[in-house]
Amino acid sequence: MRITDAVAPVCFGIRNDIPEKERKSVEEAMKWTDDYLAKHKYFGGDNLTVADFSLIASITTYEACMKGLEPISKYPNIEKWLSMFKSEMPSYSEVGQPGVDQYRAWFEASYHEVQSEALTDI
Repeated sequence: MRITDAVAPVCFGIRNDIPEKERKSVEEAMKWTDDYLAKHKYFGGDNLTVADFSLIASITTYEACMKGLEPISKYPNIEKWLSMFKSEMPSYSEVGQPGVDQYRAWFEASYHEVQSEALTDI
């Protein structure tokens, strides 16, 4: 649940950014997933399985929270899989996409990138 650890505190107003530790953890999981999908059409192998339906929740959470993360285009195999899943899943645009849009709005309402300020000697 790396993505949840990174973005849920923002959504719930506990913090307004994603700390570097959580960001790196999410990137590690995304890289692993992208590498896996480079060799397989679906997350469960060559056929759509329950594994793909489980993964869609995490990947669309990432998609919804990209304002605080790397663009999903950094992970071309995930991007391809996501597009394929959305087109193959009946009624995704009516059933799944509205939830992604709502989560994005929820995340973006609280997210503010924290910029570190350089300390200067006076």
